Amino acid sequence: MSATPSASASLASLQDTMNRFATTRQTAVGTPIPKNAVPVSVFGYVVVPAYGAVNQVVICEFTVKANNYLVLDGVAFQFTGSGQAPGPGDLLWTVDVDRPLLALTGFPERDFGAVPFEVGSIVGGPLYPVDWRHFNEQTVRVKITSVANVGTGPGNFVKAVLHGWTWPASGSEGF
Repeated sequence: MSATPSASASLASLQDTMNRFATTRQTAVGTPIPKNAVPVSVFGYVVVPAYGAVNQVVICEFTVKANNYLVLDGVAFQFTGSGQAPGPGDLLWTVDVDRPLLALTGFPERDFGAVPFEVGSIVGGPLYPVDWRHFNEQTVRVKITSVANVGTGPGNFVKAVLHGWTWPASGSEGF
């Protein structure tokens, strides 16, 4: 007995739906996200600091819980304010791991040690896709350093967003 055309169409539709669901549980670059993962969104903003490396400030940070995994899949950096808007290189955005302010420990995220321009969109647009993997009490920080030619002080802000997924290490396959 063969399936009727409407039954075949319904089955094909169901398979398409399941394929779409399966492909949405992954990062933009294809890292699969487990069913027990919960979303993480970290947002922060600070007043643009005075010029100079010693005035670097943390915009936002996230520490992975003990015995957990974290995959960050999107970031955004943005300046808003009444002062002069930054040109390329006027602000340096840094994303690093286990590196407190002015410390030499830890490491920067690949290609995000000193980003000289805004990336992604905090409101009304997509985040910039990344594929950063962390585990077991690592701390990810977004920092800003103002270099020159940008409004600083009150009324001028820098914002950052980290988005990703976290899940317990026990009972999962990791990354």
